[in-house]
Order: sequence, then C-alpha cells, then structure tokens
Amino acid sequence: MRTDLEEAKAQELSKFQSSMDALQAKLDETNAVLLKEREAAKKAIAEAPPVVKETEVIVQDTEKVHTLKAEVDELKTSLQSEKQRADELEKKRSEEAQANEEKQKKIEETEVKIRQFQDYLRRLEEKLSNVESENKVLRQQAVSVAPAKILSGRSKSNLQQRNAESGHVSVSDSKITPESAVVASPKKEYDIDDKPQKSLNEKQQENQDLLIRCIAQHLGFAGNRPVAACIIYKCLLHWRSFEVERTSVFDRIIQTIGHAIETQDNNEVLAYWLSNASTLLLLLQRTLKASGSTGMAPQRRRSSSATLFGRMTQSFRGTPQGVNLALINGSMVSGVETLRQVEAKYPALLFKQQLTAYVEKIYGMIRDNLKKEISPLLGLCIQ
Repeated sequence: MRTDLEEAKAQELSKFQSSMDALQAKLDETNAVLLKEREAAKKAIAEAPPVVKETEVIVQDTEKVHTLKAEVDELKTSLQSEKQRADELEKKRSEEAQANEEKQKKIEETEVKIRQFQDYLRRLEEKLSNVESENKVLRQQAVSVAPAKILSGRSKSNLQQRNAESGHVSVSDSKITPESAVVASPKKEYDIDDKPQKSLNEKQQENQDLLIRCIAQHLGFAGNRPVAACIIYKCLLHWRSFEVERTSVFDRIIQTIGHAIETQDNNEVLAYWLSNASTLLLLLQRTLKASGSTGMAPQRRRSSSATLFGRMTQSFRGTPQGVNLALINGSMVSGVETLRQVEAKYPALLFKQQLTAYVEKIYGMIRDNLKKEISPLLGLCIQ
C-alpha cells in the first residue's frame, strides 16, 4: 500500500509539474506580448504631434457655487442655533414641570393642613360650648349651695333654740346636719332648687359595694369592648346616678381606678384601665348633657387628648347614631339605638372631668414606660 501511495503521489507530482510548465510558458508569452505593446505605444507617442486643449472657465457657475456654499453654511449655522434653542426650551420645560410638581405637593400639603386646622377649630368650638355649659351648671351649683348653707345654719340655730327653750335637748338633736335641716325645712317657707341626695338604703349600698368589688377584678373584654366600663355605665344609668345632686359612687369608682394604677410599671394593667376609662368617658360624652341646655342639640365633646379619643371614636363608628352597649345574661350586645341624653348634675360633670384627667395620666404613664424601654435600644441602634 505504501508503494502504491508513493506511485500515486509521484504521478500527481508529475501532473502538477507539467501544468506548472505550461502555465510558465503562457506567462512568458504574455510578458513578451506586453513588451511589444509597450514599445509600440512609445513609438506612437513619440511620433504623434502635441495637442493643447483650452478649458473655458464659466464665471457664472462659480459664483452660484459660492452662493450655494454660503447658503449651506448659513443653514448649518441656523440649524445649530435651533438645536441649542430647542435644548434650552426642553431644559426650561423640565425645570418648570419639576417646579409645578413641587407647587402641587405644597398645595396638597396646604389643603391637608387647612382641613386639619378646620377640624381642630371645630373640636375647639365644640369643647368651648360644652365647657361653657358645664361652667354655667357649676355657677348655678355654687349659687344654690351658698343659700343652702345659710339656710341650714339658720335652721340648725332655730332648732337648737327651740330645744333649749323646751328643755328637751337630746344628743340626736344636737347633731343635726345641714342636710337634715334643709330636708326638714318646709318647702313653702324656702324655695330651694338644690336638694341633696337622700341617704342610701341597705340595698343601694350593697349594690354599690358589689359594683366596686366587681370592677376591682380583671373582667377582660367581650366583643372587643371592655366589660368593666360597660358595667359601670349601665349601673350608673340604671341607678340614675347622673341626675342626683350628691352621691359617693363616683368617688369610689375614681378611687378604685387610682388604686389599680398604682403599679406604674405594669403596662398591661395600665392599658386595661386606659381602655376602660376611655370607653367610659366616650359613653359619658355621648350621654351627659349639661343642665340648662335642653334646647341645644347634643354635641360630641372631645377632651384635650383629641388624638387618643379620635382613635377611640373610630372604633365605634359602625353605629352612626351612637352606641348602645348592654349586658344581657352576662354577654355584651352592641346596638344601633341612640344613647339617651341625660341631664347631668354637678357630681356627674366632676366625675367626667376626673375621668378625663385619669385617661391623660394613664396614657402619659404608658408613654413614659415605653420610652424607658425603647430609648436604650434606640441608642444601641444609633451606635
């Protein structure tokens, strides 16, 4: 096989060699022909006479060309200036658009602030009207209390004088209180609007004690509503405590709340009583109306902590006309009936003010406790 391959290669090489020889011969012939043609061209050039051609220069065409070039240059310049102007206009347009966006944002912020100020002004007006009505009641109370004290003193002195003259002065007679003197005085002789509350009987005292013991416990929530606040509200409404001139149940409730929040470090207890106090205060705001304001339309009064009560009010907005919370067989029911307006006397108004102060106090205590817990962590985060 190797011998056959070598013979095939030798044959191919001989073929290539023969083709190369043929090509070389053709190349030599071509070179010889070219040399002959060059010599013939040289001879022809040497023998030919010289010819001079004159080219006519048209002046008019040259001027047009220059004119056209100048126009083209002017057009290029104007195009460049238009491009610059367009870029400047685009830049100004973007700046104006950005300025318009900023102005729009400022306008929206201004509108929000205006709405907030209007809402704040409306709340202040409502609060001012309620404060004025309460001040009117307090002034009437102060005016009515002064004659009652004078009258009680006169009645007491008259009774003592009578007993001294008759010679039957007893221990019970010598201990006549101003309240008993006012009650014992005939109505025809003295026309007094300030009638003190009668002494509680055993059943009423037992009910009050039961209420105080009940709310002193942790009653929790039912249907996202604090049970203790609803029990207090329904009991006071049922006993008509808001309409009496003198009662001790409000002071006992306030003392119970104050005793419960003595542990200032327990946020769970504070939050529980904040929920109860704020709910009870909201119910009182929607129920109580100051004495002498019968012809006035009921208004919602908000305390100084308007933000906190705004959040509380939002939770009751499912019933637009008010919230009627009742306890039926131990379960709480929420209805859409309008809360009955009650003409509040001085103890009820004082109770509402004390409750407002406790709500703000508990809120501040919770805030301070959380600040104490979060401040070290914030310091570490900043570091």
